[in-house]
Amino acid sequence: MKRYKKFLVIPAAIVIAVSVLSGFTSPDADKIAMNLIKERTKILQKSFYGQMSLQEAERRLTHIQTYPLLRQDIQSIRAWETGELDIVRRMNIAEFEEQMNYLNYRTYTAVIYWDMTGLSNNYTIKGTYHVVLKRENGRYRISVFEPIGEE
Repeated sequence: MKRYKKFLVIPAAIVIAVSVLSGFTSPDADKIAMNLIKERTKILQKSFYGQMSLQEAERRLTHIQTYPLLRQDIQSIRAWETGELDIVRRMNIAEFEEQMNYLNYRTYTAVIYWDMTGLSNNYTIKGTYHVVLKRENGRYRISVFEPIGEE
């Protein structure tokens, strides 16, 4: 019986060590997440303002997003008329904190300042967002990008 304990204890210790240590490798994932958010913003803005075709926007979104966000964004770009939205001049991700890292999912809270240009003036919006990345086929993709609060 003692010989069999070794076969259970050693693999269990390895699994626990890998599980604990995998949570400490987030800086690369954090950078990937922030870059995906910025890329999403560029794609949506170019699509909304006619600088990119609907087909090209959908193709590019499928590389950086997954469901349910992918479906929501495709529905949005199909529904909006060109030029109906204010222009994002600059986005600043001021805070980006990982909340959870479980299996193929990473969740974050992000605080983003959006410098916007409207019809009559420039303005800044501060928003807090819930962001979920899903790892599919070895790549992270944005699965959720939802506002939590706006100032």
